Amino acid sequence: MTQFILAKLPGMARDLAEMIQGKNIVISPWLFLIFAAAIITFRTASRWLFFYPARILERDLRLEMMESLEKVSPSRFFSRGRGQIYQVLSNDLENVRALIGFAVLQMMNMLIALIVLIPKVLEGAPTLLIAFSPMLITFVMFTIVASQNRHHFRFAQDLQGEVQNFIMESYNGKKTIRNFHAEDSFVSAFDRVSQNELFKVFQASNRISFTIPLIPLGIGLSLIWGAYLINDQQLGASMLIWFSGFVFLFLEPMMFVSWIGMVFARSWGAWKRMCELYQQSCQSSPMELQLRNLNSQKKDEVTVELWDKQIVVPVLKSGWFAIAGNTGCGKTTFLNQLAEWGRVQEQSLSYVSQEPYVYNDSMTANLFLGHRPSDQDLILAKELLELFGLQELNKDFQGLMKMELGENGVRLSGGQSKRMALVRSLLSGGQVLYWDDPFSSVDLILERDIIKKIKVHPVLQHKIIYLSTHRLSTLRYCDFVVLLGDKGKVLESGLTSNLLKEGTQTYEHFEKQMV
Repeated sequence: MTQFILAKLPGMARDLAEMIQGKNIVISPWLFLIFAAAIITFRTASRWLFFYPARILERDLRLEMMESLEKVSPSRFFSRGRGQIYQVLSNDLENVRALIGFAVLQMMNMLIALIVLIPKVLEGAPTLLIAFSPMLITFVMFTIVASQNRHHFRFAQDLQGEVQNFIMESYNGKKTIRNFHAEDSFVSAFDRVSQNELFKVFQASNRISFTIPLIPLGIGLSLIWGAYLINDQQLGASMLIWFSGFVFLFLEPMMFVSWIGMVFARSWGAWKRMCELYQQSCQSSPMELQLRNLNSQKKDEVTVELWDKQIVVPVLKSGWFAIAGNTGCGKTTFLNQLAEWGRVQEQSLSYVSQEPYVYNDSMTANLFLGHRPSDQDLILAKELLELFGLQELNKDFQGLMKMELGENGVRLSGGQSKRMALVRSLLSGGQVLYWDDPFSSVDLILERDIIKKIKVHPVLQHKIIYLSTHRLSTLRYCDFVVLLGDKGKVLESGLTSNLLKEGTQTYEHFEKQMV
């Protein structure tokens, strides 16, 4: 409807000009106002009909990508920084949405415009159709040049992800951007990464900068050519008004076709990055493949690989399993592989890392992670928060649950964040818990009180805990232990009660702590 109404305007303008010249033509100005209102109505409707569904598409794509990332092992994304993943889930999805919400709309707009406008030109003055060719040629040239920049845009998007990742890592490392200026290493490295990103953006844009003047050149040549033909054929000034009107009616769809080339160039790189991330989420990581190969026929034991050595340990049916050893011997890697094996076995599990993430949200949101807690859940949460000594944050339980923890738990100490994560793990309902050095940030007295209480608490009934530790005080409460030496060597493994006797390597390892 928009293009149909627009196609009538040049003829109306010509009739208006001839009426002013005194010819026997009558045209009401109200007709122009009615047409203007109709154009606004239909053009707005066309935006709504494309833009809103495109926004919904963006939301659904982001949700689908998030679900694909959430369901699989984090080991599949070790090669990607958080900035790169953020770039895909944010900027790249914006570009894909622009392709659907803008580019497809304008392609339809162009197609309908040609279907409507060309017959009108042929009907009014077919000999003037050739005068539109310079404008068409320059727009095609611009579109080709713009679309060829897709590789440069792709590289620029990759570098933008690196810049974002650099900022995230530096911010997390320094905790405050105010310290950045004091770090020469940061400033020089950030300058280098930023410069590369800016250069790629410039490369992606410079061809377009040189070809943009082609657009007004093409319009000018079409107007001059049309004016020449009108003068040569003595069609009159009113026909020049008619022709100019059609030039500007063709201008909008052709302008959009040109920018479609740019949108396509950006969206092509964005779509490729999205597909790569999605495919990566669907492909098993080397760690997953290795664990499957090592344990394809095993039920009662699990084999992991550490420092190119294969370590076989039993699968517990209940109790606590400890991985002990000096710092740097591979305890965390060992625990990660056990947890990965549990995920492959589709265990109901929960994992707590050495530095668990705390969301910038309330205590309730951090403990239940989007799950709406029942009254029974809240009663259990209160018991566990008191058991882990976190009630000191706020004596009022309601106030404690509403407490905002800040970005990455800035309002908590490191030990409080760790204990909050352990409570979260116990509330998760997981039957197998993997805890990386869970009590390293609490004193021995609090650790003893916590372990004694959770050992007899109903929440731990029928659960299995795998944990890493370097503390004898933690090891004493475990049922089975693996003692690691340097570079993946297993010094001893077996029941803790047997290995904490004099004469064993485990006893010698912890002898100083016994004092």
